[in-house]
Amino acid sequence: MVMSGHVDYWDVGPAVFWTVADLPQGAQIHVQGENGATHTFEVEWVKTYEVAGLTPEVINEIVGPTDYRAIALISRGGDFNYDTGEYLSRTIIRGRLVDAEGVTSRLIRRLGF
Repeated sequence: MVMSGHVDYWDVGPAVFWTVADLPQGAQIHVQGENGATHTFEVEWVKTYEVAGLTPEVINEIVGPTDYRAIALISRGGDFNYDTGEYLSRTIIRGRLVDAEGVTSRLIRRLGF
């Protein structure tokens, strides 16, 4: 699963991923689906990548296939270029699925539980 969100907005201030880069290894991320099921992921790592260094190989490391159920949270980060209005880096948080509550048996089979 991949989710992205803003860290802030130019004239608004902090946004949904304002503190996401502060998540420590082992922290839990809870994602609730429209059906009410809650998926709990445990943070494996937090890394910051310069946009200029986002090669296909690095992108595959971030959002490519894994041998387990994972989540990647992507936000802007690092230094801000006021001339272009862009952050120069992306902060990535990778988490591993550790629990799923309220998941139907059909979805449980699909997830491999």
